[in-house]
Amino acid sequence: MVKALPIGVSDFAKVREQDSYYVDKTMLIAEWLKAQTEVTLITRPRRFGKTLNMTMLREFFDITKDSEALFAGLAVQSTAYRQEMNQWPVIFLSFKDCKGTYEGAMTCVYKTLLQAFKPVLASNFSTIEKKMLDKTLEVLTELDFAQKSVVQDALYTLSQLLYQQYGKKVIILIDEYDTPLISAYEQGYYDEVHFFFGSLYGSALKDNPYLERAMLTGIHRIAKENIFSGLNNLEVCTVLEREYSAYFGLTPEEAEALLTYYDLPLDEAVKAMYDGYRFGEQEIYNPWSMINYAKRRKLEAFWVNTAANDMLLQAVLAADKRTQDHLEQLLAAGQAMVTVDLQTSFFEMNKAATLWGLFMSSGYLTIAKTPAAEDLQMAVRIPNQEVMTSFRKIIERYAGFADNSLDDLFGALQRKDMAAFRSAYEQIILTCTSFHDGASENAYHMLFLGMCVYLSGDYHIHSNLESGHGRADIVLAAKRPGKPNFVIEFKQGEAVDKLAQEALAQIHAKQYYAELTGETILIGIAHDLKHCQLASETIILKR
Repeated sequence: MVKALPIGVSDFAKVREQDSYYVDKTMLIAEWLKAQTEVTLITRPRRFGKTLNMTMLREFFDITKDSEALFAGLAVQSTAYRQEMNQWPVIFLSFKDCKGTYEGAMTCVYKTLLQAFKPVLASNFSTIEKKMLDKTLEVLTELDFAQKSVVQDALYTLSQLLYQQYGKKVIILIDEYDTPLISAYEQGYYDEVHFFFGSLYGSALKDNPYLERAMLTGIHRIAKENIFSGLNNLEVCTVLEREYSAYFGLTPEEAEALLTYYDLPLDEAVKAMYDGYRFGEQEIYNPWSMINYAKRRKLEAFWVNTAANDMLLQAVLAADKRTQDHLEQLLAAGQAMVTVDLQTSFFEMNKAATLWGLFMSSGYLTIAKTPAAEDLQMAVRIPNQEVMTSFRKIIERYAGFADNSLDDLFGALQRKDMAAFRSAYEQIILTCTSFHDGASENAYHMLFLGMCVYLSGDYHIHSNLESGHGRADIVLAAKRPGKPNFVIEFKQGEAVDKLAQEALAQIHAKQYYAELTGETILIGIAHDLKHCQLASETIILKR
């Protein structure tokens, strides 16, 4: 019988007990133990298997469990590290739901910590230890936000109690450690909570004599000087590091094995849609998208994160002109050279380098190649067509487009209905919030370029492409036979009818279509504030 796909199931025990399809990532355990790093932070985008791996670690180490059946036949069982199975007291926390308002997020944090104390509730402790336990439980149960100092020491307290109970140091696993901090930033109360979490993590991870080792996962790296102040035993593994690079997401071999099992080919269309990530030097497919594709057997954009879209939109709107130019270059050429800072969170220091780091850690960008140590900048690119869809949504909101306006615009363009195209384009100009006071010719050029993200699945998008005897404003070169190419030139001035014809004549005079073959539509677009006119011509190019 064909195994079920574990869509929406991120608990390792449940996946294994239900005999669902599982990609063996258990060598993560061996690599982590081999590294002998006391505290490890791994950052990866959402939906790349962080929670599944963290619950796997919990099941492997937890001294209260017998996990032989769960790990039967998996890779870690063939290593010397199997002797570590079920040998350690484990503190497991997930803050993935701790978001929203300040009260809502902190209530979730308190309840999550309270749940972690369950293993010690029935134990016998000394008077001092019992008093310490009772006080902590009281504050957590009553949601006493005024006594945060007690809660800030909760993980240290629990570590001590578990050590007394089992005579062994503890392993601490914290999944989605940064979710409350991301939410706090978005909701405007970041300053109120960052000290709390700094103290919570600091007391648990710094100079904790009861700590054997710890792993944290999240999307972003919060600055070491802040949340992890003074934590010298911390190893941070971002998307740039080679450590653990194969354990979050699917390698090409794993992706092919998955699709083969479900009688699907790993063809170029699938690669273009879901491949393209690079963690360290490892090529990676989006696992969430791949299992959804295997289930539905349709190429769709499954990885959509509206919350991240909102955060990135706010960041883009506040970015300087140079950063926005780099973004436009990225959309046009598919790649840009930028300075990326993944060592400091965007929340801690709002600057261009941390914004590009935010795009990368969120999964919206990836490295084109592993940078050399001496490189001051790195080449970044949009990973695949699926992510391009999310970029389209950001661009739409950035420009203030109405719903379905781009569908109307580019639907008309691909039907070669120039009248409908002009009408849809003028409507966008009329309603676009960025153009209330008019704009330069270059601004219209950049606006249209941003909109062209919509066509990236079918067209190579070029801006200011050197071709013929000059540089065309925009060239859309069809990726597949049967689709027309487009060459677009912009003008601005009062005589829009005349200027549209001049733009068309310039395309011919400069031969901007010199590198194209097949059906090609030439379009001259002239603007006078929010009024526009176009002239078009269809030609057939042969070589």
